Amino acid sequence: QVQVVVMSANMGCSHCRQRVTKVVTKMNGLLDYMVDFGKKEVTVRGTVIHTKKKKRKKQPYMITGLEKVPPANVGARTLSWFLGCYGS
Repeated sequence: QVQVVVMSANMGCSHCRQRVTKVVTKMNGLLDYMVDFGKKEVTVRGTVIHTKKKKRKKQPYMITGLEKVPPANVGARTLSWFLGCYGS
């Protein structure tokens, strides 16, 4: 079944647009996509392949001062991580 998803993306520079494009092109089932820099939107059209997900183990936390911070090398990166503008 083909689905269309429109997401807002906080793209402040052309580097952000390139990163979003890089991530979107690696998605499984992708038919086509459009990154609209002016509207700050990403439109993705594709087929959704439902697979059973494995349960994830709890991530360990390092205590640094007053806040819990997950280690940088633990966990998977998601599309939402790439949609923000980092280091611009």
